[in-house]
Order: sequence, then C-alpha cells, then structure tokens
Amino acid sequence: MWIIQTLPSVLLALYTRWLNGWALLIGWACGFGLGTWMTASVGFAPIYPLHILGTVVPCYIALAALVVNLVVTVVLSLVLNTFASDRDRDVTVAEDYA
Repeated sequence: MWIIQTLPSVLLALYTRWLNGWALLIGWACGFGLGTWMTASVGFAPIYPLHILGTVVPCYIALAALVVNLVVTVVLSLVLNTFASDRDRDVTVAEDYA
C-alpha cells in the first residue's frame, strides 16, 4: 500500500509539469495516512469494508488510498497552479546547456 502512494509523485510528475509539487506532497501524505489507518483498523488485512448507503462493499485498501491521493493532488494542483503564474514559462537559456 505504501509503495503505490509514490506513483503520482514519481511517475506522473516525470511526464507532466501540470501537477504542483506541494499538491503532490499533500496528496501523498493523505493517501499514505488514510491507507495506514485503514490497514491498521482491519488488523493489517488488504481489504477494507466500505459502508456505502447501508451496503458493505469490500475495497482494496491500496486502490482506495491511491484514489484519495490522486483526487487531492489534482484538486490542489488546480487551486495552486492559479497562483503560480510562471509555471508554464521555460526559463532556461543557451548558457545552461554549455
């Protein structure tokens, strides 16, 4: 469960500049914390019983925590990228490559 929480921070951030670094860190912390809590609350079993509208739905903890991680990351990236106006501008110059 902990390993998959690094997916957005490492893999997705390598291929896109759209995700905000702070949003990635906060999303990772939310997914990591929720996954740890869910795992500990069921005696370190991989399945957590979600109670949705009076129905118990078995849920794989790593997947649920990853979804929370991604949702928090995307929502916070939308908010934080509105304040970072220079993220789309490339500031490298020719001297940087020499």
